[in-house]
Amino acid sequence: MKAPRFDEKTVLKRLESLGRRIAEQVLKEERPRMVIPVRSLSNTIWDPERKMLLLGPRKAKREFFDLNEAKKFMQTLLMLSILVKARREGDYPTIRDLYYFGKHTLEFRDHLGRLIREETWDEQKESNSVLQDIEVMTGLLREHMGVMHDAKGKMVGRIIVRSGRDTIDCSRMGDGAYAIPPNPDELEILELDAEYVLIVEKDAIFNRLNKERYWEEKKCILITGKGQPDRSTRRMIRRLWEEYNLPVYVLTDSVPPNEIIVLRDRSTGRVIVKPIEEAIGKYFDNSKKRERVVATSFETLAYNPFTGRIEWTPIGYFYRHLIDDELLIIKTRGSGNIVVTKGHSLFVFRDGKVRVVRGDEIKPGDYILVAEKLRVNFRDKYQRIIVGKVLLEKGWRERKRTKVVLIGDRIKVADLREIANGEASKYKYVKLSSSKWLIPNVLTVDEDLAWLLGIFTAEGCGSKKRYLTFNLSRNEENIAKRVAEILKEKFNIDPYILKNEKEIRVIVPSRIVYEVFDWLGALGTARSKRIPDVIFNSPKSVVLSYLRGLIEGDGHVDSDGNIIYSTRSKTLSKQVYLLLLMVGTLPSVTVNGDDYVIRIGASRHNTVLEIYGTLTLGIMSRYKAGNITHVIPLNRNIRKLMIQLMNKGLLAYSSATKGSSKATLLKLYNNIGQLPSDYEKIVLGDVVVTEVKEIERRKYRGFVYDIAVPEYESFIGGHGIVYHNSDPYGFYIY
Repeated sequence: MKAPRFDEKTVLKRLESLGRRIAEQVLKEERPRMVIPVRSLSNTIWDPERKMLLLGPRKAKREFFDLNEAKKFMQTLLMLSILVKARREGDYPTIRDLYYFGKHTLEFRDHLGRLIREETWDEQKESNSVLQDIEVMTGLLREHMGVMHDAKGKMVGRIIVRSGRDTIDCSRMGDGAYAIPPNPDELEILELDAEYVLIVEKDAIFNRLNKERYWEEKKCILITGKGQPDRSTRRMIRRLWEEYNLPVYVLTDSVPPNEIIVLRDRSTGRVIVKPIEEAIGKYFDNSKKRERVVATSFETLAYNPFTGRIEWTPIGYFYRHLIDDELLIIKTRGSGNIVVTKGHSLFVFRDGKVRVVRGDEIKPGDYILVAEKLRVNFRDKYQRIIVGKVLLEKGWRERKRTKVVLIGDRIKVADLREIANGEASKYKYVKLSSSKWLIPNVLTVDEDLAWLLGIFTAEGCGSKKRYLTFNLSRNEENIAKRVAEILKEKFNIDPYILKNEKEIRVIVPSRIVYEVFDWLGALGTARSKRIPDVIFNSPKSVVLSYLRGLIEGDGHVDSDGNIIYSTRSKTLSKQVYLLLLMVGTLPSVTVNGDDYVIRIGASRHNTVLEIYGTLTLGIMSRYKAGNITHVIPLNRNIRKLMIQLMNKGLLAYSSATKGSSKATLLKLYNNIGQLPSDYEKIVLGDVVVTEVKEIERRKYRGFVYDIAVPEYESFIGGHGIVYHNSDPYGFYIY
């Protein structure tokens, strides 16, 4: 199905008719209103024939006399008037122009005579939103309405097009390529001799293939969007696919399956922090070597390159494909090891500029962007666990030899195998028929249970007989005592405490408690342990209690007041790092043999105290500043500014210094009021940089993954690394 085309008269007529309908309602003394298709996830449907996401049938009314909608109603009419004027005068504004054309201050007096000033819109996202409303109301795209954007796509191959009065042969561009115009629907395709379209994400690879005339040898149309394809590039590709039935292939990049990803379910708010294969692998068909799936129900933490902030951002697609190639192991100073395919890009800070650089073009001495903090809204309420439901989910209904009973308030007893799933939460206790322990059916994941889970992650294990054991050293008797108290309070169990000269073992003789810990994801070996999902979905106080238990088990405070935590689990180290970023502290991580060592500097006093309480107050009073891990390199302009302030006695600085802390640069900013743009984004934003020490390569055959984040083209991975995304199927979206 071809995309619709509209001439100037048709476009103007549609826009004017929308305004005319509102005017007629006013003249008839009716309530002015608009009917707008609902632009929401719940009103989005997949059209298998057109292979597109489309808006569904639901519509909403926007009325002038509705106080909740009045401002949006007037904003829509304001935008409509700007568009009509532009079409009448033959202007071609950008979306930024539309924002400035419509932005002005309205002054009026309220019923008390006070002067009130209100902006027509405060941010560009408000004007963008009403522009999208006009698009869906009229059935016109912004390109039809003459709204332009910065086109960046390029095309080369055996295709001849007519643009205006000129005829362009895209096979005769030398080493260059034809720049796809903002509205490719206006191009007339005169000749086409190709068997498929190849989309190359990276401009450097596109230029190399073009120079070797790959398109001529393989008889294809070669296109790049220089990263995520813009609207005009996507529409050009769609024309080639729809009108000429050309298959479309993508040359893109990915990350390995054990990289950590941060997701949030947009409908429930549930946060998922786990290896990407575990998080999204279930959505793919294992029989396919290359596949993408729609992922609009999820969002991820992404780096906003315009502001330097890290924000929850909707995902477009998940993508997976099979490779047999080398992976790069990029070793950093303070952010662990980054493992990516050769084509996957990272954000690199070079010469005072943030650049998107392919993995195989990164070199030792480069500085890679990493998160300094993650702005997440912790839950307000404790999470609850229904033990009966847990046992049902784990298949205990089918266990013939083991009988589990649920006990209610009035000695009401039910066999777990005989009740419906929805009935499990109505009972007060759960017990094995052969056991004396009455386990509470409803467990609250509060600070005490979180601390217990933290200690278990550090020091616990599960036995083959399905019992839990906490293995503590002989000098940790206070911890053993508290573990026993919490087990009694939460699970109504008296554990066995066994002591010898070297260790204390706290044994939990309950298969039901074992199943609950297993369901939470708390079990595992030293190399496979991870943080239970419930911790990422709990209040901040619960998160801090979990961290305290974890560090009391496997960490310590050194003589300078730094918290040192060590683990052999790569996944756990990345999760702990991200959890620390979520509570507002920036740690560092080093790889020491098989151990991942996380350090929280004593300069992060607030976080150290939140985790360890008064334990470190005396130690931190002796704290001396050590080496700064996340040093920001200085270019010539920044050095000059720092020397000027040093000469005025406002800043301590040495000309031999190659880098500076973020705190020092913030002091510089506060004194002069501004910094070069990319420095300012780092200083005022949510990121810092980490230095690349060395790069290794290793062979790999298997699946690799990517996620398409259309708005910001980035996502945050383990150890806070800011990954660039490929958005490999973005061109399928109008």
